[in-house]
Amino acid sequence: MAAELALLRAENARLLKMLELSRRQAAPPGPAQAGFFDAPPGAVHQDSPKLAKRAPGYAGLGFPDPRRLTPTPSASTDS
Repeated sequence: MAAELALLRAENARLLKMLELSRRQAAPPGPAQAGFFDAPPGAVHQDSPKLAKRAPGYAGLGFPDPRRLTPTPSASTDS
């Protein structure tokens, strides 16, 4: 295990030198905010524009067309 770790470290050092990267440039990225939302996302429903774009893809994969499904009581927002 120690020999494999040494081999991987040597390979990493070789690649850093070959690509002329500093350790900071090669480090994994830190946490980042992926997006900013001014309101929580709303419910997805049968009239959602995203659903209209994706429904043919779902149907093409063999899933039932979500635009033609009847809502289930658990998916209903009427409380």
